Amino acid sequence: MECGFIAGGTTANKKYLVTGAAGFIGFHTTKRLLARGDTVVGYDNLVPYYPVEYKHARLKQLVGPPGFTFQRADLNESHFVGCNRE
Repeated sequence: MECGFIAGGTTANKKYLVTGAAGFIGFHTTKRLLARGDTVVGYDNLVPYYPVEYKHARLKQLVGPPGFTFQRADLNESHFVGCNRE
């Protein structure tokens, strides 16, 4: 897996980690990546900064299409988050 974007190169059919996947920006980023055929692992701690119902409604839209996996987690509390390069 390659992390991030490569300037000038193709980025389709890759795997991405999107933090805040249930938030406004993360949701739309995830939708765009899934629409072009990428695989997305979405992380969100679902903090009630604004109504959590909004986040749950967004996640309902993302779990249908193939290629999306969701993890409820707080990256501030994680012991290790790494990028595995294959």
